[in-house]
Amino acid sequence: MDQFKDPENQKYFTLFGKCHVSTVTKAISFFYIAAFISVCTWAGNFESPEIALFTLLFLCIYLIPFIGINKFQPWALLPLLFLIAFDIFVAFSLICLTLTMLFHYNDSHLYPMLVIAPIYICFEAFYFYVTIRYFQYIKEMKLVQQKQNIDPEKVIYC
Repeated sequence: MDQFKDPENQKYFTLFGKCHVSTVTKAISFFYIAAFISVCTWAGNFESPEIALFTLLFLCIYLIPFIGINKFQPWALLPLLFLIAFDIFVAFSLICLTLTMLFHYNDSHLYPMLVIAPIYICFEAFYFYVTIRYFQYIKEMKLVQQKQNIDPEKVIYC
């Protein structure tokens, strides 16, 4: 259990050991929020209540990880993890659909999708890995705090 007491443990660093998983998780959450806001701005149709509710739901899913990061709560990362896993599933489905359309209809304009989707899957897999690693970090640090009876308010987080 001593290996988890050190927040500088290499287990919790990524990007060739240069960034802590908390920093990368914040960047990932910010990226998702920025991408979502840009898509919503581009679509620009918030007139129907269904679209407004959908937008509010996804905005909450993207904002909840900041609670997990700032308040050191692992449960707050779960919606982001499920969303990333769903994105990976959708990208795999898109590849299968593209391959099916290529074989049946020989649509050559779909070839770029066969390049973009695997790259997207690699990014999403990296996001998932970093977020799950941060989830583990929070759980293990909370366990250490409980064993040592440390007040969570006095702990300085990365």
